[in-house]
Formats: sequence, C-alpha cells, structure tokens
Amino acid sequence: PQLFSSSTLAEANDALSNAGWTNLAPSVPAGTEGEMTSEDPFVQQIDSSIRGEMGVGLDELLNPAKVVNLERDLYNLRTELAALTSAPPLPPD
Repeated sequence: PQLFSSSTLAEANDALSNAGWTNLAPSVPAGTEGEMTSEDPFVQQIDSSIRGEMGVGLDELLNPAKVVNLERDLYNLRTELAALTSAPPLPPD
C-alpha cells in the first residue's frame, strides 16, 4: 500500500524544488541500497559543501560512504517530514 497520495508527494517535491533541492535528490530510489558514484549530482553537492567547510574533498575523508549515506538519510527524512506536515522542508545544513 502507498503511504502517501500522489498529490501529497507532488506537493513535497514542489516544496523541495522551491527550496533549491532540484536535481540534488539521491539517484537511488528510497528503500534501496546502492552505490553512488562521484558523478552523481547529490555526491557532487556533498563534496562541494565539505570542500567549502573543511578545505578537503569527500575522497579525502576516512569514510566518505558514511557521509553520503547519512546525507541521503537526511534528505529522505526531510522529504518525509515535508510530506507529513505539508510544510516546506528545512534547508540543508
């Protein structure tokens, strides 16, 4: 059974787009696990953010996969929160 109606999901996607999250969504569907490459826009955005804050790239971290997976989890949770509350999602940190 589908948890959310298609109109609720469309509203959440619109809210994410309006908040600047367009084309930054993980390319792996929610609920499935898979590898993301450095070419994925989601991974590139994370790398850019880390470079800006820490001065090193994602590939220079001890566990870059952990960072990507946590960011994907945060993205999915923000999407779910937006869908449940019909509120715009919180901006990424």
